[in-house]
Amino acid sequence: MHYRKITKKSNWIEAKKIFDESFINDVVYEKNPQGFSHQWFFINKYGKLYGIFNKNKLIGICAWIYPIDFDPYISVIDLCVDPNERNKGYGKKILKYTLSQIKKSKFRYIDIMIDTDLKDFFEKNDFKILFDHGEYHDENYRYFMYYEK
Repeated sequence: MHYRKITKKSNWIEAKKIFDESFINDVVYEKNPQGFSHQWFFINKYGKLYGIFNKNKLIGICAWIYPIDFDPYISVIDLCVDPNERNKGYGKKILKYTLSQIKKSKFRYIDIMIDTDLKDFFEKNDFKILFDHGEYHDENYRYFMYYEK
């Protein structure tokens, strides 16, 4: 198993497949059906995309972007694992790798917006809740969480 920054077009195509399979029934994807191409524009311009590979097969991705307004934080915007490879620890591994790369930067905080089903996963990985929209939220995401390096 190894990690690397996604730069090859072929890996972007594989990443899109994982993204699409991960979010096909997601509320955010339904509100933003161009999802992948829209996200990748920002990643290419303002961030980075890392992949976790098993025998040269991409099995998970994690992407982050720099803040456009120069606040002291970075936003993790995608964390996806191939549905056939879930519950094997790959999500945690690619998140930890991505955090290790971000820690080399000047930014102090890392944030993420998530829905209820991912709250426990991110809390186990040292993220803290900054804001909870509540059970009856109208936002795309319920929780705004952060990680302090």
